[in-house]
Amino acid sequence: MNAELLEILKKITPEEQDILQGGANIDRNTFDADRDLIDCKKILEMGNLIQVRIHKRFMDYPAHRHNYIEMVYMYSGKTVHIINGTKVELNTGEILILNPNSIQEIRAAGVDDIAVNFIILPEFFDTVLHLLGEENNIIWRIKYGSRYIGTPRSFCGTRTNA
Repeated sequence: MNAELLEILKKITPEEQDILQGGANIDRNTFDADRDLIDCKKILEMGNLIQVRIHKRFMDYPAHRHNYIEMVYMYSGKTVHIINGTKVELNTGEILILNPNSIQEIRAAGVDDIAVNFIILPEFFDTVLHLLGEENNIIWRIKYGSRYIGTPRSFCGTRTNA
């Protein structure tokens, strides 16, 4: 782990400072009209298929779903997610992949808990799927929202050697 990068990522942002002072809440402007779906059109720049964001700490995220694939890389510390009612603890070096059918809650992360979120439109995988030439693979199941990705859950957790 790069200590210099970690110090940069651990800096408290103005929005996080506001959360710590009790002034910030979930940005509901990123949600659709139903208020439980985070809409990719409201967080991705036009024309982008993928975007990388640092997870905001210090507040719980209520149950929600996405119309995109989310990959969370735990750079440092841990986060606790409730995925379709199942508690998942993501620790340093682990990756969590959520397909658009997953319902996710996230518990408040602490100052040392650094997660990197990858917001990925399903179309991002089109070329890879075309090259693989088959429908029964993990990328196809993530993109098309299969309820079963390796285990009987609609999410996929992967350990890395980071």
